[in-house]
This record gives sequence, structure tokens and C-alpha cells, in this order.
Amino acid sequence: MTDFRTRTPDEVAELGSRLRALDWSWQLADIPEIAEQFGWRVVSTSEDDDWAMLDTGMGLASGKVFADDGDVEQIEVSASTIGPDSTETHTLVQQAYTAMGAQLEATLGAPSARIADDNPQLRWTGSASTLILAALPRSITLTLASNEWLELFDEGVELSRQGQL
Repeated sequence: MTDFRTRTPDEVAELGSRLRALDWSWQLADIPEIAEQFGWRVVSTSEDDDWAMLDTGMGLASGKVFADDGDVEQIEVSASTIGPDSTETHTLVQQAYTAMGAQLEATLGAPSARIADDNPQLRWTGSASTLILAALPRSITLTLASNEWLELFDEGVELSRQGQL
């Protein structure tokens, strides 16, 4: 048996609902207050206002905040630990991702986008930000990203697929 832990689908749905409900200024300086609201702990922050590392209950780096000159672009929260690179972990990731996605859909409604590639994603787009449940080969993340950042990220992915990057 592999050392792979996940949040429950109910925990992920509650976390997703709470993240989507955030109404904040998207400033890195706001992260300690947000962390306190969620029961998280700020582990460290960069001196140049570009990132913060959080313990969200799944380990020291189970939450990451990425910013540009203090303007937060995304908050990424681990929905699982990172398992070993094994077939068992890959299977467990897919099973947990499916269950989490189903519970998020029951809670938030149908996702605005379903991306089915090597790293599948479900997205719920709001007016200023998008909630993303993503399955990586060895872990699952729940991210709240600004729509501006996500648009640029998606453009970069598409350029890369076309061999232009």
C-alpha cells in the first residue's frame, strides 16, 4: 500500500465553496488573514511579494500562493499528498479525483470547463476567478486563480502544444 492521503470529497467541496466565496483584494498582504479564516498556517513568504507557502493541513507546503508584485494570481491547495510514482498511486489519484469532482459538481453545479488530457481538470469560472480541481500523475490540487492569470496560462499551454514555445 502506498503512502497517499487525500482530503475527503466533502472536505474538498466545502473548501471549494469557501474559496469561491472569497471576496478579497488579491494582495499577498491579505494572505495571513485568509489563512486564519481557513485554519491554515503561513509557513514562509518571499521578500519580493511573489509567493507564500502555507500549511493547509496536508503538510508544510500543502498550500501555495503566487503573486506578481504583491497582486495574488492564484492560491493552490493540496487535495492530496504527493504519492510515489507508481501504478497504484496513479489509480488512487484518478479514483479520488473522480469522487472529489462529483462532490464539487453536486455542491457548485456543473463545471464551466472539463479538460481531459494527461492532467485532467474541472473548472468553475466566476466573474474574477476560477476554481480548478486538477489531477496530476501523483497528486490532486484545488486552485483558485484569477481569470486574467488563467487566460495567459491557457494561451501559453496552447502555444506550447503548437510548438511555438
